[in-house]
Amino acid sequence: MKTSNRRFTLMASIGRALLLALAFSTAGLLGCSSCEEVSGFFVEPAPELETPKTYSGAEVAFQYPGNWTARESNLSEPGITAKIVEVESAGNAYLAVQIFKPALPLEVTDLLDEMTRGMHAEIARLSGGLASSGDGVTQDVTRQLLGTIRPGKRRQISLQVLGEQVPHTIEAYVVELSQMTVCILSSGADDDMSRLGPGYAQVLDSLQVVAQPVLPLP
Repeated sequence: MKTSNRRFTLMASIGRALLLALAFSTAGLLGCSSCEEVSGFFVEPAPELETPKTYSGAEVAFQYPGNWTARESNLSEPGITAKIVEVESAGNAYLAVQIFKPALPLEVTDLLDEMTRGMHAEIARLSGGLASSGDGVTQDVTRQLLGTIRPGKRRQISLQVLGEQVPHTIEAYVVELSQMTVCILSSGADDDMSRLGPGYAQVLDSLQVVAQPVLPLP
């Protein structure tokens, strides 16, 4: 079952947030006059895994690196309670956990398609034609998440600014539980993934739904 435009209106906030992560990279490139400046701009701080912080609220709890930040927003509409928790590093790391109550039959491919279409349009608009982006290969992925192995999607995003390529990767999961749907999106520059990966893993490995039984996939 495909999701409605109304449901994607709620998900659009995640697309805008991921866009900001990409736009942050774009802004840095646009302000650079040499490759050395670009290289310096993209130094991603290593996640502080040994001193994690804990987030608890909005129906979920998890740990995240000590030098990352987390914030919660309410995106509810009549009949749907929707909250998003966004976790970011000082560089390009971005991970979002969104909770819908009641549970919605969201499809991960539809989520990625809708989000990336909006991102590409906004990048072109905000950069005044100086940047371009497009979808690359989409792959099926799986990982341990909320008590069992969950399927997801990983999509390459090409980003070019003033002739410089800054490829990004987006990974998405949708977990439909008995009383809520949990959507997870992460994004980062490919060159930074070796540093970002352990930080993302700390969040996802520790993620749990508070006072909500986890139903295994059929």
